[in-house]
Amino acid sequence: METINLDTIHKDLEFLKRAVAQIMIAVEVEPELLDEVKQQVGEARDRISNGEFISNAEMLKEFDIE
Repeated sequence: METINLDTIHKDLEFLKRAVAQIMIAVEVEPELLDEVKQQVGEARDRISNGEFISNAEMLKEFDIE
């Protein structure tokens, strides 16, 4: 059985601190939308604000889900 001493505990804690720091960096990164997607979202918002959209009933009818 492995002997556990303060040095082993210290090394394990340092490893865990580095791992947690890397996880925190990964979690804080926000994905960046592609310019094409941003443009498409903007165009869709414009169409909706101009009343150009398909109603839920029309969508259901189009996919024969009524």
